[in-house]
Amino acid sequence: MFTPADFTNIPVPHHHLETLDLVMEVCGNNSLRDTVQSWRSFMHSCGNLGVANIELDVWQRWGEKLDDGAIWDSPSVLTPATSLTELTLKIGFDASASTLLRGMDFPALELLHLGCKGILRTTPAFSLVPRGADLAETIERDMPYVTKLTTLSLSGLKIRKEDLRTLLCLTQCLERLCVFEMCGSMVLESADLVSFLSVDEHKSEEGFSPPLPRLRVLALYSRQQESEINKPMPHSAYANLVRSRYMWMKESRATAGSESATKSGLQAGSTSLPFKFIFTVQKPKSNEEYDYEAIKESMENVFQDLPHGVLRVNFASELERNAPLPEGF
Repeated sequence: MFTPADFTNIPVPHHHLETLDLVMEVCGNNSLRDTVQSWRSFMHSCGNLGVANIELDVWQRWGEKLDDGAIWDSPSVLTPATSLTELTLKIGFDASASTLLRGMDFPALELLHLGCKGILRTTPAFSLVPRGADLAETIERDMPYVTKLTTLSLSGLKIRKEDLRTLLCLTQCLERLCVFEMCGSMVLESADLVSFLSVDEHKSEEGFSPPLPRLRVLALYSRQQESEINKPMPHSAYANLVRSRYMWMKESRATAGSESATKSGLQAGSTSLPFKFIFTVQKPKSNEEYDYEAIKESMENVFQDLPHGVLRVNFASELERNAPLPEGF
């Protein structure tokens, strides 16, 4: 079991380390605060770190919480993580990303992947900001680099749909967005999110810009099952979202005709398409008659007037919060 004390025994010179994959479990008498402090301090010493994947969970300590008032120790000689471009943070206890990362600087960060680690819970504990905190003010204070991200993935994160809108309004440089299940706000079937990202054709006057104007790749997850509270999002709603985004980006690219627009498209994972949609469907355990191929065909029929490659439908046999980002994302 990896403990905070083990960081002192890592033989690799800190300034040579470029990638960090860390999985820790807080157990026994180890303090949650000290455990978090250990990897924070270690990262502070890695000036050339480019990619960090951190997973932190608790062992048989249900209800463990990291209070937002946690005070972090600052090293005597601070080394900003100026080279870090990709950060994945998967947490299995009650905490917020802004609290965990407070005081850390990632000026070159491009990709941020935040996820709730562990078994499926009715209400995930990991959130972007503490409960009741103003999201915009907290981001500006603790995570200002978020506004410059080009890739964002949220998996099982606890967030209100109003805060999700605020977050997306702050990340106007995003080129890739991936949203998996978010319990509580039910973002996975949220008409609010789909409507928010759709380009309203009636507002296509000169100078109009939709939310996330640089978005080239969108990945969404859906259970596609009906409940007493919610009905599955109609395929026509997704079609309107994707068609409007595709057409707006196509027209914008043609109007701009610039080298920078083409370069951005290449970085987003599409060499020819201005926009693409990756849609992942989950099979309900209670439905043995579930026909994934029928759903896939139905989706493709709705999108039939769009070029091949704009839509990709995937199938997930079960909810995998710890799954990697979709292939091609």
